[in-house]
Amino acid sequence: GTWDQSYDGVTHRVEYTQADGAVRRMEHVYVQDSSDAFQVKEYAVTTGSRASQPGRTLIFKRQTASSAGK
Repeated sequence: GTWDQSYDGVTHRVEYTQADGAVRRMEHVYVQDSSDAFQVKEYAVTTGSRASQPGRTLIFKRQTASSAGK
C-alpha cells in the first residue's frame, strides 16, 4: 500500500486480491483523538473514490503499565 498525509489524517491506501479473484481497495485513515488515543477509520474505495462515510471506526487507547500485564 501507499501512505499519504491529508487534511483528515495519515492515510494508508491498500489493494489486495481475494481468493475468488476479486480486487478489494480500501483506505485506513489514522487520526489522533487525544494525547492517549487515536482512531482508525476504514473506508471502501470504489471507482477510484473513497466512500463518504467510514465502514467502521476503531479507537486505540494507551494502556497504563500496570494494566498491560493483566
